[in-house]
Amino acid sequence: METKQCNECLEIKIVSEFYRRNNRPCGYQSRCRKCSDQAHAEYIKTKKGRESIRHTGKKIRPYRRAWDRSEKGKEKRRRYAQTEKGRKLHREAQTMYRKQNQEKIKAQSAVYTEVCAGRIPRASTLVCIECSNQANHYHHHNGYDEKHWLDVVPLCIDCHNKLNRLYD
Repeated sequence: METKQCNECLEIKIVSEFYRRNNRPCGYQSRCRKCSDQAHAEYIKTKKGRESIRHTGKKIRPYRRAWDRSEKGKEKRRRYAQTEKGRKLHREAQTMYRKQNQEKIKAQSAVYTEVCAGRIPRASTLVCIECSNQANHYHHHNGYDEKHWLDVVPLCIDCHNKLNRLYD
């Protein structure tokens, strides 16, 4: 049985407890699976880790988006969303989004409150400041800090998506 020492925990383990890495001389990673998983979990908690995962997802997004919009993709997503696992995953994703975007949600809620109170007109009654089409959304162009919650501009969907892609 072939063994190897983990560079993280310094324990000597059999090679089956290491992930494969073909570009390494021995053919395995320098950390054992347990240490590698722990390091990966810590990395995902950092801002750089979250962004790398998000950007990795964007590389495949155009292909997935086309499939998701197909009738076959829509039907499969509908069926999955009705399963217990699909509902649970959706709730977890919503919870994570709310935790990561608390300021954004507060800013959007403040605008919604002002619109309902009649102090700000509905975006759909205005024109887009970029292309002069009918606006659909308000855009927080100065960020989501509390002092800028009501500094919004009306945009149509296309212009809003273009601006959001610039900031991503």
